[in-house]
Amino acid sequence: MSAPFFSICTPVYNGEAFIAQMLESVFSQSFQDWELIIMNDGSTDRTWEIVTRLAGNHPQVRLLENPQNIGQCETLNRLLPEARGTWVGVLPADDQYRAHTLRTIHDYVRDREDLNLWTHSRVSAGDGAVPDVILIRNALTEWSADTLADELFTRGNVFGGMANYLFRRTAILEPKLTFAGDDSIVDLSFWIRLLKAHPEARAVYHPDVLSYVAKHAASLSTTCGLSGASSIGVFDLPRQLLYLNWSRPVRLYQIARLIKCAFTLGPDLPPGNRWLPLWSILALVKSLPRPHKE
Repeated sequence: MSAPFFSICTPVYNGEAFIAQMLESVFSQSFQDWELIIMNDGSTDRTWEIVTRLAGNHPQVRLLENPQNIGQCETLNRLLPEARGTWVGVLPADDQYRAHTLRTIHDYVRDREDLNLWTHSRVSAGDGAVPDVILIRNALTEWSADTLADELFTRGNVFGGMANYLFRRTAILEPKLTFAGDDSIVDLSFWIRLLKAHPEARAVYHPDVLSYVAKHAASLSTTCGLSGASSIGVFDLPRQLLYLNWSRPVRLYQIARLIKCAFTLGPDLPPGNRWLPLWSILALVKSLPRPHKE
């Protein structure tokens, strides 16, 4: 059987409230050359009953299970080798694609061998909240991979969650890239390392709203925000990725950003992480390449 154009990977843990809508959003795509790979990460609710009933006999769906809960990061790393498509997307169980999402992406990337990463706008709604649209730019925009890596490293995950990204599968094969880190930075770290691994490639942002992201009490954005993990990630990620080839201006910009964040986010860090801003700033200062002398 020939490989599909898209592999959609969905890790799920206790997603009974959302999984049916996610499945319908994939099944109703106007572009149908896809596979959906769902991995149940030890759910204890009705998630797997719903999935097997709605998708168990679907020819484009593969169902996999972890015998016990191992967390999002490791589940994603078990999903990646299963993907066979030219392009890969991670669609969380509580998010959805719009009906024309895959068609829009396919029509843009199919003849562009230089593109390795795709991003798009999204709308976020749920729990009675007023829907908000994340529109980063008004126009379709392309960057060199190195330029976008600098942008994500110094500004954070400006494009939002995992559902707003897709990547070329061959871009993670050499070097072999995997997800790493805690839930607050696992995807951002992955995108940055992918971009830095292929600095000659291109990345694109499309302003069309192509994802629906659910807001709810159990979502990762909510839990990471309440636990302080999101604030920890702001200071932890730059230190973790210092080994990459960042220019002196980028490192200086990051230092200035972390100093500002230390005043705004520092007081809200969990007690055991109060010194994290200082350690991260010092690590960046020590890493600065010396300016060349004439």
